[in-house]
Amino acid sequence: MLGLLLFAVGCIPLIPRKQFLLLANDVAFAPELTCEQLKIDFGVPDLPTVKDPAELGIPFEKAFVKTADDQILRVWYIPAQPERGLILLAYGAVGELPCYLLLTKHLHADGWSMVMYDFQGFGGSTGRPSFNTLLTDHTAVLDWTLARTGRDKVTLMGISVGTLPTVAQAAARPEAVNAVVLDGLLVLRQQVRRAWLLIGGRVEHYMKVFDPRLRIEEQLMRVHQPIFAVVYGRDEYAKPGQIRNILSRAPGEVTIVEFPNLMHARGPYLATDEYFARLQGFVAGVWEGSGDVNSR
Repeated sequence: MLGLLLFAVGCIPLIPRKQFLLLANDVAFAPELTCEQLKIDFGVPDLPTVKDPAELGIPFEKAFVKTADDQILRVWYIPAQPERGLILLAYGAVGELPCYLLLTKHLHADGWSMVMYDFQGFGGSTGRPSFNTLLTDHTAVLDWTLARTGRDKVTLMGISVGTLPTVAQAAARPEAVNAVVLDGLLVLRQQVRRAWLLIGGRVEHYMKVFDPRLRIEEQLMRVHQPIFAVVYGRDEYAKPGQIRNILSRAPGEVTIVEFPNLMHARGPYLATDEYFARLQGFVAGVWEGSGDVNSR
C-alpha cells in the first residue's frame, strides 16, 4: 500500500466531509497497479509472477460472491490436502489477487487452506474502492467461506488496509474467528492526521466520514482471540511504538514480530524465512495447540 493519505497541503479552504472521503479513497487505493510494478516497489524485481494458483501447480476454486450492496467479488478458495486449518486473507490497498500468491504458496505448502478475494473495484470484482465497503466485502466472503468449507471457525489475516475489516470482523464475530494475523496494522485516525493542514486539524470531524467499525484502536479492545502482529521498524505509516501501544489494548494474547529494518508490509518478500516460520508457528499453535503462541 503506497502513498496512503499523503495529501497535498496548502492554504485552501476546508473541504466538505463527503469530498474528503472521495479524496481519501482515490489516494489510498490503487487497484490499477500491476504485480510487475509492485515487485519493483517492494524491492523484489526477480520474484516470479503468475496469474492464478494453478500456474503454481496448486488446484483452486474460483467463485463470485454477492455483497449486501449488490456488488460481486472475485474469490479464490485454495484447499490444502491434508488440511491443518483455514485462513481468510484480506490484502492491501494495491494490486489484485495474483500479487499476493507468495503468501498463499507458503501457507498452502504447510497445510493451510486459503480463501482470498478482491475488494470492490479491484481485480475481478465489481464496484469502486472505498474504505466504507471494506467490511461489507469481508462479511460476504467470511459468510461464503464458512458455508463453502463447512468449517465453523476461520483464522483471519489482514495486510495493511486489510487489517481494518479483519479487526472489525474479529470483534463482531468471535464465534467464527479463532485468531487474527495483522501484517502492517493500519490506524485510520493516524492517516487522517497526516492531512492536518488540509483539514485544519479537525481530525475527529473528518473521521466521521468513515465506518466507525474501522477504528482499530477501539475495536481491538473487543478482540479476545490470539493476535499475531507484524511490526516494521521503517514503516511509513506508523512508528513501531505507536503500533505496540495500540496492540496493547487487546485483552487477549498478542504475539509481536518486529522487522526493524523493513518498510511497511515487506516481511513476506524481504524476510521470507523468518516471516513464515513465525507465522506458521502461530497458526499451528491456534489450530493444533502447539507452536509459537507467545504473549507480548
